[in-house]
Amino acid sequence: MPFIYIPQEQRGKNLSAALRYGESIMSCLPQDYQVYSSTPETVERIRYTMNMMQADDYLLLIGDPILIGLTMAVAFEFHDVLKVLKWDGQTRTYVPITLDIASPMTLP
Repeated sequence: MPFIYIPQEQRGKNLSAALRYGESIMSCLPQDYQVYSSTPETVERIRYTMNMMQADDYLLLIGDPILIGLTMAVAFEFHDVLKVLKWDGQTRTYVPITLDIASPMTLP
């Protein structure tokens, strides 16, 4: 069963609905981690956690927008296709989305 990666630990938030898509949640950074710039240490900590990420694993888009961007960038270093989970407030569920940056884009 896939794993679910999150950019930063989310203590106090109920993420159990996301476990429908994976067996456990892996945090890239602790909850109290603050990022004010893309330091090599921050990126390396994210890479360290995500280095075992498989193509069927998910990235749950939650938390600090900068850390979401960094974790997505690192995930795309490992895979051209990324599976993410996005919260849908209307249905109150996570929606799986596949992002493919390898496919060439054709503009009209």
